[in-house]
Amino acid sequence: MTRTVAREIAIQLSFAAQLAGDDARETADTFFSREYFATLAEEDPLFLEYPDEKQLDYIRRLTGLVYDHMYELN
Repeated sequence: MTRTVAREIAIQLSFAAQLAGDDARETADTFFSREYFATLAEEDPLFLEYPDEKQLDYIRRLTGLVYDHMYELN
């Protein structure tokens, strides 16, 4: 997985959490369950490759930052 793909996933996760009214960090737990992630791959090729531990950490850190600054980014 490239860093570009990881960043795209972080942005999508952050906005999904905002739309649901949930905390992005909690949403990430569901989002990265292997079963749920596999369903996302059926809809978007962005999710074809499940991230490894290092990539998951990177995505979670970015997601937290995007979520924390969501209103500034909008």
